[in-house]
Amino acid sequence: MKILQKIKQFVNINKNPIINIIGTTASGKTALSVKIAHEINGEIINADSRQVFKGLDIATYKIKPQETKGIPHYLFSFIEPDQLFTLAEWQDLATNKAFEILKSKKIPILCGGTALYVNAITKGFDISRVEPQDNFRKKMEQLNNQEVHDLLKQKDPLSAQKYHPNNKKAVIRALEVTEFSKSKKSDENKTKSPFSSMIIGIQVDRKKLYERIDQRVYEMLKEGLIEEVQEMLKKGYKKDHPLMISHGVPECIDYLEKKIKKDQFIEKMQKNTRNFAKRQLTWWRRDPRVIWVNPETMEIVDSGEI
Repeated sequence: MKILQKIKQFVNINKNPIINIIGTTASGKTALSVKIAHEINGEIINADSRQVFKGLDIATYKIKPQETKGIPHYLFSFIEPDQLFTLAEWQDLATNKAFEILKSKKIPILCGGTALYVNAITKGFDISRVEPQDNFRKKMEQLNNQEVHDLLKQKDPLSAQKYHPNNKKAVIRALEVTEFSKSKKSDENKTKSPFSSMIIGIQVDRKKLYERIDQRVYEMLKEGLIEEVQEMLKKGYKKDHPLMISHGVPECIDYLEKKIKKDQFIEKMQKNTRNFAKRQLTWWRRDPRVIWVNPETMEIVDSGEI
């Protein structure tokens, strides 16, 4: 069965339908989402936590204007890199935008690889709305990354497992929620989503996927990845900044600091991205809701559960 046929059936019989395109990095999510949008009169909402930020367009592999093919895209490149942006804020914006799209008689399509973003919409998360606490944040900023992460381990071990110590802003936010609300960040409850969700996963042969990843690294270098990272460093963004730990950026910084040679940088970036893709696939394979599709034939290869 072709996925487009199933999507059209789903959209016709469900209230507030939303289509979600997920998959590993370099699997072809962007191209598939645009193709589906043309077929079902859809508009696309970004569900990638790095692509909401301005800058590092090459490193985060944002869609290029010519690739949109006239389909409106939302929630890309609208947050300054030094601005804290929470899951709760994204959830509110994405929910409002999805309802705007539905009101205009079109279909919202969520596209991106950040599982928390996708699940915040498809499962419905009751996320703590704790206001920023400036004095607390200043105090935490005086500590190093590991010290802040250790504090989170003490206060909320489950949240600490979700965040890398280098993602200091996110770790501080988790601590902030724990300190200034009656619940922990990890206590955020799932509620009923206001949307009827279909989740479509892209199934790609692993060997072919790894070849795509390796090739994409060369494309990113050709497009100016190194120069892009240099520019961010010149603007004062440190290598422990959340945006600067995007895939490939730490390896690029090591090369710029002459810690590794260029061929080592390329090999390391390829390897780390392949490992990330493997983890993404493992994560999504656990979710029985995902309908797995061959992006070339558009045939369903595993029907999942809706």
